[in-house]
Amino acid sequence: MKIKLSDLKPNPYRDLKKYPIKQDRVDALKASIEQTGFWDNVLARPAGKTFELAYGHNRLIALQQLGVTEIDIPVKDIPDADMVRIMATENREQYDENQAILIETVQTVRDYLNRELAKCKSWDEAKKVVELNNLFKDEPNPLASYGQAKGKQGIGRNIIIRFLGKGWKEWKITHALEVLNSTEINPEAVKKFESTGMGSAFTKAVKEINKESSKPVAFSEQLKLAEKISEQIKSNKSEKKKGDVATGKTGGGNYYSAIKDIVKEEYIIDKFSKPAPKKQPKENIIKYESVLAELRNKADDFREGLRRLLLSENELGDIEDNLQRRLLVMSLNSLSKQINLITNTSKDEKVKQINDGIKCITE
Repeated sequence: MKIKLSDLKPNPYRDLKKYPIKQDRVDALKASIEQTGFWDNVLARPAGKTFELAYGHNRLIALQQLGVTEIDIPVKDIPDADMVRIMATENREQYDENQAILIETVQTVRDYLNRELAKCKSWDEAKKVVELNNLFKDEPNPLASYGQAKGKQGIGRNIIIRFLGKGWKEWKITHALEVLNSTEINPEAVKKFESTGMGSAFTKAVKEINKESSKPVAFSEQLKLAEKISEQIKSNKSEKKKGDVATGKTGGGNYYSAIKDIVKEEYIIDKFSKPAPKKQPKENIIKYESVLAELRNKADDFREGLRRLLLSENELGDIEDNLQRRLLVMSLNSLSKQINLITNTSKDEKVKQINDGIKCITE
C-alpha cells in the first residue's frame, strides 16, 4: 500500500524523543536504499487517517533524510499487545545494553499490562481476554497470581517475560523493575550507565551505603555520582586501561566493588567519615581568645626586645661570645620550632596568611 511519509507515525508505544538515534546505522541504511532501492521491510497499521509504524524506525529516519515523500509498504491490523511486543523486541535488538532504553521498555510494558488489568473487575472477566488469560493460566494458582498483579505487588518479572516471550534475560527485567519500584534509587541516575551490569552495580552500591551510613544518598546526589562514574568508565574504555572499572564482562559483580568504592569516595568520605566539629562551650572560646591576646602582646614585646638587642650589638661592634647569648639562641631555635608546629597545622588560606605574619617574628 502506498503511503505518504508524512502520514506515517512512529509506534505509539515508542517515544522517539527518548531513544538515541544511531546515525551510523541510519547512514548504512541510506547507502543501501540509494544502491538497491527501498524494500518493504517495515510494517504499519491503520490509525484513522494516518498509519502507525510497528517496526523499522531507523529506516523511517533514513527515508526522511533522503527526502523520500512516499513508500509502498504492507499494512495490516495489529493489536496493541503486539505493537508493545514489537517495540520491546526492536529495543532489545538495537539497544540491548542501554539502561535508559531497558528501563523505558520495561516501564512501557508494565504500564500497558496494568491498564489492561484495570479494565477487568475480576478474574472471571480477565479469563475472557486471551492476552490476560495467557499471562496467568500456567500459574499454580491463577486467581492468586491475578490478585497479586492487581494488588500492591503489581506486575512482576515472570508476567512481563511471559508477555514478551523468549529472548529476554530475567536478571535484566528484575533489575529494571527494582529501579522502577524502589523509593531510594533514582531511575534517572541508573539510566546514565551504558550496561545493565554497571547500572545494577550502582543500584546495589547505593543500597549498601544507605544501610551503612546515617543518611541515605539523595536522589540529586545519585544523579551527579552516576554521571561522574559513567564518564570515568567511558574515559577508562577510551584509554583501554586494564583491570579498571571499564574492563571485564558486563555482569554486575565485576563492577560492584569498584563502583561502590567510587561512590564511597565521592559521597560517604566527604560527608560522613569526618565527624562534624563539636560546638565548643562559650567559656572555652573566651579562654582561648584570651590566650591568643596574651601571646600576641608578648610577641610584640619580644620583637621589640630583639630589635633593641640588635641595636646594642651594632653599637658595641665586635663582642665576645658569652653564655647568655648562646642560651638566647637556643631558646630562639626552640621557639622557632614551636611556631612552625603551630603555623603549619592549618591548610586554610586565610589562616595561612596570618601564620605567615607570625613566622615573621623569628625572621
